[in-house]
Amino acid sequence: MTQSESLLASRYAAAELAGALLLGKYARTTKEDYFRKQLTWQCYEEAGHAWMWTKVLQDQNLPLLEIHEKNEYFSYATELKNDLEFLAWAHVYELRADFHLKVHVQLASLDPAFKKTMQQVIEDEDEHLDWIAVYLEKLQKEGNKDVASYIQKWGGIEDRTYLEFVKK
Repeated sequence: MTQSESLLASRYAAAELAGALLLGKYARTTKEDYFRKQLTWQCYEEAGHAWMWTKVLQDQNLPLLEIHEKNEYFSYATELKNDLEFLAWAHVYELRADFHLKVHVQLASLDPAFKKTMQQVIEDEDEHLDWIAVYLEKLQKEGNKDVASYIQKWGGIEDRTYLEFVKK
């Protein structure tokens, strides 16, 4: 595994763990049983992804690096007003993560264990995207106008924070 892959595995582990913690925190505050169950499951999966990245490093006797990068998009989570806005916020972020991983996994020179882990994470992320997308589409078909405005709002914020991250 290259040094840059080792760093990325540590960064991915840290990001997955941060996502798991945020999902778990929100699962504990929602009043909706369906959301609580779905978010608890997704929290479990994201924490599992953090472990998968950690295990890739461990299996190659590499350290899990201490990562303290701040995810600017996550800093906006304090502004979320309700379950619907949280789901839109999470969905927008998952779309970016899915895109990023699917581009990255196509690199021919990836370490086989790194690539295998990435492929498994991508598979799981598709399930995360699906349940939220289906739920948001159902609400839109029922006439909910907030879905589109939340997706637009968080899409704009995510675009801006991602571009700032890429420039660093």
